[in-house]
Amino acid sequence: MVFETKFVAVGGRSGVGKTTLVNQLLKMYPMRFKRPLSYTTREKRMGENENEYCFVSHSKMLTLYKQGKLANIDFNYNNFYAMDLQMLMKDMQIGNRMLIKEIHPKYYGNIRKILGGAMISVVIEGVTIANDRKRRNKDDDIFFENLNSEDVDVKYYYDRTKNVEDCTRDLYKRIMQVIECDY
Repeated sequence: MVFETKFVAVGGRSGVGKTTLVNQLLKMYPMRFKRPLSYTTREKRMGENENEYCFVSHSKMLTLYKQGKLANIDFNYNNFYAMDLQMLMKDMQIGNRMLIKEIHPKYYGNIRKILGGAMISVVIEGVTIANDRKRRNKDDDIFFENLNSEDVDVKYYYDRTKNVEDCTRDLYKRIMQVIECDY
């Protein structure tokens, strides 16, 4: 199956469960989703490997950007995040799986400029549990309070009292309904 929608941007407050849900979508629906090659300047978190990020220095990130090798360059929480432009376009042309990536919603507009109608946006809401990241939420409060619902295709409340697989199935159905795809 070739999807018209090729990219799913998933955002939300730090620690709300974006990566948990994206990882679960990748695990449960490997024929539907793929994570694009990305770069970051932040430190590697416990359990992470090179499958999701290439961990680079600030200077290396800026060099890649100046060379035009990045689809985007976002700055959140004192770190840069970016996707490899060549790999992103290659993966989108293949078309058998949708790319899915955690991106702060304040950068959705930048990605839409590159991808146009090939992108849908998802915002995960819920209770933040990562104590080390709660400080970040103060910075995001104003942004999320003023987030225009019209700029978001899917708003999903991640209820951590429910089974993660059930929540992932619910989110998957919501995404597929937006792209009007048989699931």
